[in-house]
Amino acid sequence: MAEAEQAGLPRRVLRWTLIAGAVALAAVLVAFATLWSISEEQLSRKFPADPPALRVAGKANLAEGERLAQVLGCTSCHGKELTGTDFYGIQTPNIRRAAKAYDAAGFAFAVRHGIRPDGTALTWNMPSDFLSVMADDQIRDIHGWLASLPEVPDDQSATRMPVKRLGVAVGQLLLIPDVWRPEPVPVVAPKPEDPAFGPYFARVACAECHGFDLNGMIGGDAPSLPVVAKAYDLAAFRTFVKTGKNLGGQELPMMSGVARWRLSHMSDAEIEALHSFLTSLPNPGE
Repeated sequence: MAEAEQAGLPRRVLRWTLIAGAVALAAVLVAFATLWSISEEQLSRKFPADPPALRVAGKANLAEGERLAQVLGCTSCHGKELTGTDFYGIQTPNIRRAAKAYDAAGFAFAVRHGIRPDGTALTWNMPSDFLSVMADDQIRDIHGWLASLPEVPDDQSATRMPVKRLGVAVGQLLLIPDVWRPEPVPVVAPKPEDPAFGPYFARVACAECHGFDLNGMIGGDAPSLPVVAKAYDLAAFRTFVKTGKNLGGQELPMMSGVARWRLSHMSDAEIEALHSFLTSLPNPGE
């Protein structure tokens, strides 16, 4: 009998191990299903969507729309062909198709408010909190250019990654409309000779990485822009913006790519106005 018990012990251990494993797996699946359900409920919420008409007259400037799409980062997040790409775990959508599906007012509402015309919210990686002040004429031009492009299939179909859904379910990732705040929006974007250009451009093009106060964000990888700008004279700053090379001629992990892909499309007048604005700001703590 003792020998039989000894022979049966491994089988009992194996049986209870399998049972425990099955229970643990079931618990994981239930937890996953619960979190998925909570996140789906959040992502499917409807918000009021009554886009006001743009207040700017005239047809879109398609060439300017193309330039702005580069400078403001549309191609950085949605891919060079604007057909969507993997952006930090989120598949961004094909905005060629979106621009054809939305009129200019609906497109502006999505960009500024993070709400589609059907009332559903865009995901958290759309920088609507920074673009909420984008001028009517610039949105008109970008929308017009995108809508003029031939429609092509998605580079990758849009998905919601499980790790992001976990953030939604536990309240760490909020939908854009939940954090959106109303602010005055210009009809026409300020020109470089206008003192308002610097604050405006920094908000729509720089604050996403460097923060609303421009003193740094993204885990410390994006430095204070006033500090950086004061280290460069205008000629060196222009070279940095156009080429991505710093004062020592070196590449920077993120900014060099941003400079070459986006900011190199800025005009010299825009670069000078931005440099003047940034160097006028106090350093952190001053």
